[in-house]
Amino acid sequence: MHPDKLDESLTQEDRDKAYERFLAIDKAWKLLNNQESRVNLDKQLKGRMFFDIFFSIFIICKKIITSSVQG
Repeated sequence: MHPDKLDESLTQEDRDKAYERFLAIDKAWKLLNNQESRVNLDKQLKGRMFFDIFFSIFIICKKIITSSVQG
């Protein structure tokens, strides 16, 4: 919700949290609304997903190798 539209009965702490959420939503909207930045974000997310999958496979292989050597 826009900071100007907040309920006046909210505490300052709640207003600050709402303002932070508003800024995060605004930043996300600006990022996703721009074609170039959205393409860059997609590339970053795909790269991160590849790394996570590779690392998970590495850990599984390491456990298999370790257990076969010990067993």
